[in-house]
Amino acid sequence: MSEEPKELTEASDPKEKREQDKKKKKAGRKAAGAAVAFTAAVGVFFSSLFGTPNDLLADPSRTEPPAIVMDISTDDEAEEEQETQDEENTEKPGFFARIRAYILKLPLFVRVAIGLPLWAIGWLVTQAFAALWKLFLAPVAGHILTFILMAAILLAVMTVLLKTVFPDLPLKEILSRPNILIVLIGCTLFCIINIVMGRQDSSFERWEPLIRFGEGAFILLIVLARMALRKRKLAAAAA
Repeated sequence: MSEEPKELTEASDPKEKREQDKKKKKAGRKAAGAAVAFTAAVGVFFSSLFGTPNDLLADPSRTEPPAIVMDISTDDEAEEEQETQDEENTEKPGFFARIRAYILKLPLFVRVAIGLPLWAIGWLVTQAFAALWKLFLAPVAGHILTFILMAAILLAVMTVLLKTVFPDLPLKEILSRPNILIVLIGCTLFCIINIVMGRQDSSFERWEPLIRFGEGAFILLIVLARMALRKRKLAAAAA
């Protein structure tokens, strides 16, 4: 009787160890991901504060010699300029300006050892995001915006058209789920076709407005035909 619990514990120990190892690895991956995200965020913040590495490594004690300016203004103008200058001087620096000034007060070796790598990471992240936006995100956002505009215009035109052709048709029936799905599916298919055609044919942009008008008219004809058939079926059932 005493041997069975030992066998069970020996058999269960490897399973528990494997589960604990999996949990530790999972926690380690989460911690590593959080550390990478935090480092990238701090780096982007550094790159936004300092445009170039020279700005980060600049000596705050060095100031440019004041420019020689000849004052040819009248006494009233001089007093107004002095008042505005006093107001600007009394204004407190902003949050980012204070952080920038605090970082510049740090020793140079700290800025070189810590600030410069963070700035480089932030610069790489911003450049990568800019390239990604230019190559992929901006075209995708443009196509999504075109789809939204096309669908919204077609839904508005569909509502006016069906209400004009069928005045007694309620608005709930016009904006029913099948009609909205027809418009959305049609816009999706035609947007995909337009993207493919635009990449294959360079002259597509010249005819694109006319093609989109024909696509919209085709979708509206489908909705109109559906509603006409539905109205005929309802009239036949009522008779």
